[in-house]
Amino acid sequence: MCSLRSSGWGQRPSNSLLVGDSQADVQSGQAAGLPVIAMRYGYTAIPTDQLGADLVLDAFHEIPKAIANWPR
Repeated sequence: MCSLRSSGWGQRPSNSLLVGDSQADVQSGQAAGLPVIAMRYGYTAIPTDQLGADLVLDAFHEIPKAIANWPR
């Protein structure tokens, strides 16, 4: 699962972030130069806190607040 903060096509990567639930998601976001939020309920053998994401959250409903408070 991934979601970009961009409101539409043509947005700059600096206006985007990736939300994922696996090691592949975190690595993909990092390779794209995006900040990454990892969700703890994901499918990964590695503990989510060890994936290297910029932020780890427990529940989907926490994402809007995290984005609103994201350092710019």
